[in-house]
Amino acid sequence: MAPDKVKRDARSFFARRIDPLRFNNFGWTLGGPVFIPGRFNTDKNKLFFFASQEWKFIRQGVTNLGNVPTGAERTGDFRASQLAAPVDPANNNAPFPDRVIPATRFSRNGPSLLKPYPLPNFGGPGGNFSVSGRGETDPREELIRADYYVNSKLQIAYRWTHDDWKILDAFQGTSLGFIPGTRPRPGYVTLASANYTISPTTLNFFSFSITHNDINGGPRNEPVKRSTLGLTFPEIYPENRSATGPNVSIAGFTGYNSGDRIKNFNTTFQWRDDFSKVVGRHSLKFGAQITRSRKNETSNLQDQGVVTFNTSARNTTRNVIGDVLLGNFQTYSEDRTDPVWWARFSQYEFYAQDSWKATRRLSLELGLRYNLIPMFYNAQGNTSTFALSRFDPSKAPQISPADGSIVANT
Repeated sequence: MAPDKVKRDARSFFARRIDPLRFNNFGWTLGGPVFIPGRFNTDKNKLFFFASQEWKFIRQGVTNLGNVPTGAERTGDFRASQLAAPVDPANNNAPFPDRVIPATRFSRNGPSLLKPYPLPNFGGPGGNFSVSGRGETDPREELIRADYYVNSKLQIAYRWTHDDWKILDAFQGTSLGFIPGTRPRPGYVTLASANYTISPTTLNFFSFSITHNDINGGPRNEPVKRSTLGLTFPEIYPENRSATGPNVSIAGFTGYNSGDRIKNFNTTFQWRDDFSKVVGRHSLKFGAQITRSRKNETSNLQDQGVVTFNTSARNTTRNVIGDVLLGNFQTYSEDRTDPVWWARFSQYEFYAQDSWKATRRLSLELGLRYNLIPMFYNAQGNTSTFALSRFDPSKAPQISPADGSIVANT
């Protein structure tokens, strides 16, 4: 994208400046015969190579709108707020005098959850905070290929392709833009094949390939570390691999979380063979393919915790920011750990096909395909699933209709 074109771009309605936009594409190719003069492949018709590389730099701006608490609301002053006047759940829901919650009533940790929020900067529709961020996507691909004509009957080929995607999401952990993160995705495909002509009417093709990719989330979540926020409440479980505060959801306001922490490793092996034979008016084909896949991935469980605030909580102030300040959360949950599950599965495929020219005016395509796909399994044995056949409704926990809580001892 030419710089002068970017300068002519219009600013989006909610953006405070023109969003950046850049697109650069580079590449090269090289190919030809491999030979040693007077010694090998002198006719330049046996061994060939091809190599190429392509990479791109993409920079694209995005503008988001969000809702954030005002500076006064964070101090408990709701005199100029559009939120409801807060009431005191510890005093028979009597209104706080002058719509102000005194700081002496604040919980130790509640106000800390508001620290990451920026102050309002936008007065238009759709929200009170406008933020522009720049996403970065840098894919790169390398390819190497070799073809060797051993003789008139046998040809061998090899191909290796490597891809590397470098991705930066300016809004990975929140649309407010203070938790960006990376998500690189390197991977490769390698394939070897052999094509053998058994006779003028018989041909066999065999190939073996490996496909692999990794995904590694890299959130830049320093603003929501427990140490940064000053959180002191004890966690239910000790793991919390990112040492961050809980994911925060506040009704009517933009939430935030610790970002994308996925770890994924996926490798697939594939063997394939195709056999072709021409017999009279019949062109016969038979083939088989075996696939074996191994996928190791985190479960994306929330070992840092998840907290929700809204005015349906039991001890609500009827003002959601007031609830945050007093620590009156509606729900809090925390996973013990984020386990890695090792998915393993195989697949077997077979086919037979006949292209039969029955007469000069009639051709028939006949075929049969059979796929065998056994159930996948977890090599670590650390997952479970719900089996309806084993569910006993009489043993199910009872739910209180008053507040939705689980009735004790049920």
